[in-house]
Amino acid sequence: MSVTNANDNHLSPTPFSTPFSLPHQILHVAQSLTHDMVPATQMGMSKVWINRRHNVEGLGATAPPQGDYTIEWEFNGMTDFAIAHQPEIA
Repeated sequence: MSVTNANDNHLSPTPFSTPFSLPHQILHVAQSLTHDMVPATQMGMSKVWINRRHNVEGLGATAPPQGDYTIEWEFNGMTDFAIAHQPEIA
């Protein structure tokens, strides 16, 4: 479950996303550095960045991230992420 950020109407992770999991037990998979990677880093979640703009310069219409963030894994799309995950579930 995600909650809409009242400031900009984007879905963002919240500390109450899953009442039965601690942040370090959650893998947050998302595209936005600003709306996903920064808050997920602040909450201590592991992160996968879906970098759909991997072959295009700039951030598009998204504002530059305001805050520190880390990315544990990066994929060019959800298909690449799913393919990488296949050996784990085999």
